[in-house]
Amino acid sequence: MGQTLRIIITSMLGLILVFSCATIPKPAPEGPLKGLTITLDPGHGDTEAYDDFRVGPAGDREEWINLKVAKKLQKLLLHQGAQVVMTRTDNRDVNLGGRASVAIKNDSDFFVSIHHNGSVNDTTLDYPLVYIWGDARRNPASVDLAQSILNSVEQNLAFETPIGAGVYSDFLIYSAGTAVLRNTYPRIPGIIGEMGFFTNAAGEQRMRDDEALTLEAEGYLAGILAYTKRGIPKAELLKPVGDDYLRPESSEIIFRLTDGLGGHAFDVNSLLVLVNDDTIPHQWDKKSGVLTVTPPRCSHETIQVQVFGRNELGNALHPREWDLLTMIGKEKRWQGPWHAAFGRADSLRGLLNPGDSNFVVQLDATIYWYEQALRLQPVNPRAAEAEFRLGEMHVLKLDWLGDESARGKAVTYFDRVIGYYPTSNFVKSARDELFMLERVF
Repeated sequence: MGQTLRIIITSMLGLILVFSCATIPKPAPEGPLKGLTITLDPGHGDTEAYDDFRVGPAGDREEWINLKVAKKLQKLLLHQGAQVVMTRTDNRDVNLGGRASVAIKNDSDFFVSIHHNGSVNDTTLDYPLVYIWGDARRNPASVDLAQSILNSVEQNLAFETPIGAGVYSDFLIYSAGTAVLRNTYPRIPGIIGEMGFFTNAAGEQRMRDDEALTLEAEGYLAGILAYTKRGIPKAELLKPVGDDYLRPESSEIIFRLTDGLGGHAFDVNSLLVLVNDDTIPHQWDKKSGVLTVTPPRCSHETIQVQVFGRNELGNALHPREWDLLTMIGKEKRWQGPWHAAFGRADSLRGLLNPGDSNFVVQLDATIYWYEQALRLQPVNPRAAEAEFRLGEMHVLKLDWLGDESARGKAVTYFDRVIGYYPTSNFVKSARDELFMLERVF
């Protein structure tokens, strides 16, 4: 390699390294936000070709303004020690699911989507508002964050019609809420800030003023600082974790709650646990922060658990949705060979006795494992027999438990044996069973 070529390549590598380092801003080593990860989402992006709404009377587009504020806020947050994740850093369109997944994948503490509002019907409107997803009672941490940011922005900027300022549910604009907040809600708090109306002439002029955009970013920062100063309480799932599941003999769900202030100080009257939207009793140890709940037995494959509460400075836990696997769900995810499932079903069938106290449970288990054998290998050497046995099991449900819904299921399985396995040895028996069912009917 010639000397000149080596120099050129070395220079290019140096430029690449400099550029790469410049695109990964680092947080300050210390600061009140040290240890926090915040995702900033400059709304929209690259919509000029198809969206003629997001433009003010003087020609500024909302997505440009959003990005300017986000970049200013990014610098401010980094200076305070936060790790900042940006969903976009230039004028590009990022899909809504991607924006939420960026926050989740980076294990963010909360999500802030930066927008500015518009109105076709009333261009006199100009006030700040902050959206949260859904019902405020089910999303209290997002309300806390939203109110804190709104208060600070209102102190920094003057709006033409400030009476409209407030925290609003995004269900007011979409029946299922906004995609970015709907998709971040299961894990972290999130808000959409709409800091004024670009369709208002004075509002747009404010957004064209770099100093005003700096004040807006500083308002976001002040609100975030005020919110985090009160502590961000968290719930950590201790049991079950990983691939574990809720076992019938040991079905406790255990959390450790931290108040975000270095301890476990919570308003005990605010603690609430929902399992599949039902309030469930819990045990709370204020010294260790351990909260224990034993859910009722159910036939669900998974249960959803949410923990609500407020620390002693008033900040709410975000009620993260924990989807926990039950024993039924664990078994339904069983991926062994079909013949093992069939053998288990056959063994259970041989033990069935209508006089036993656990007859119903054993009967359901037998049905379940025959179904598993068919799910794992729909066409297998004993598939016809599995379908015939399923018909028999539903006849037992009809005869011994009086379950009329089982009649139709039994008929379906016997019909399938006749129609789908015409050369099977079980065809005659299936016809006999159908004849008996029709006679009884």
